[in-house]
This record gives sequence, C-alpha cells and structure tokens, in this order.
Amino acid sequence: PFAAECSKCDAGRIAIKVGSTGCTRCDRGKFSTPDRDECGECKPGQFANQTERDYDLGRGGSCEYCPVGQYAPTYTIGRCIVCPAGFSAGSFQSTFLDEKGRTLEGGTTCSDCSPGTYSLGLQSRCYLCDAGKYSGTRASDCALCDFGTFAARNGSSSCEDCPGGKYASAL
Repeated sequence: PFAAECSKCDAGRIAIKVGSTGCTRCDRGKFSTPDRDECGECKPGQFANQTERDYDLGRGGSCEYCPVGQYAPTYTIGRCIVCPAGFSAGSFQSTFLDEKGRTLEGGTTCSDCSPGTYSLGLQSRCYLCDAGKYSGTRASDCALCDFGTFAARNGSSSCEDCPGGKYASAL
C-alpha cells in the first residue's frame, strides 16, 4: 500500500518528525498547535478545559479564559483559581483577541484590596468604601466609623476624631 498524500493529525495529536508514520497524543492539558507539529500550553489568564475522561477518550480540549474574579498565573488544567474576598483578579489582566476580533480578558494575578477598598470575592476589582466607613488591607467589607469619629470621603482607610465643638453619632 502506497500513500497518495499525507494526513494531518487529529486535534490533540502531533507528528514531530519528518517522515512520521503515525501521530502521538499530547499530554493531558496540552494541545496540538495548528500545524500539529508540537504540543502547546494555555497562556496565563487561561485554563486548559479538558476533563480526565476527555483525555482518556482521546478528545482534545481547549484553552478558555478565566471568568471574572478568577485567575491563572501560569499554565493551569481544569479551572482557574478563585480570588477570595478582600482580593481582586483584575489589577493585572492578559488581554486576548478572539477569532472575531473581540477583546477577552483572563486574570493572571489576585491582588490585595488597598486600604479604603473592599471586595466580596470573585470580583475583577476592589470597590471604594462609602463616606462614614473605612477598611484596612484585604477587606471583605467596610466598617462603620465609631461614635465620635468620621470619614468624610469615599475610600477612607481610617476614621478621624471629631474636633472640639462637634460630634458624630451612628449612621
């Protein structure tokens, strides 16, 4: 039997040598490049969406962008890491263009919320505390200023004592 043409390897398989007689499967979580001559990894801000079963059945997976409030600092299989309360996964984003030219973003880090801000978790950014409230670093909520103290601006990291001749009661 003689071959009239060479066949392209299926997705998830590669032929790395010239004159290959078959294709080799990429390791779990790695994907064949478009030319099917090497296996690649997902970029930071993405995760390899391939289950154990998909791999066992020889099905290729795909690279997906981390959802809002999640991040992948390096090559990740299965899912991105959840950014907890008091942190945000949006300070450093990797920006990608999809096949239709739309911008997609995947978080690559999970950053502390600065004093005067908070995050409930799974957030792409930290939010400013309202006037009359304050927070320290990594806050999941803002606290009310105590009696006799105030925070005049949004984003306060502490409350100030009321000056002589003035008072503050609870909001």
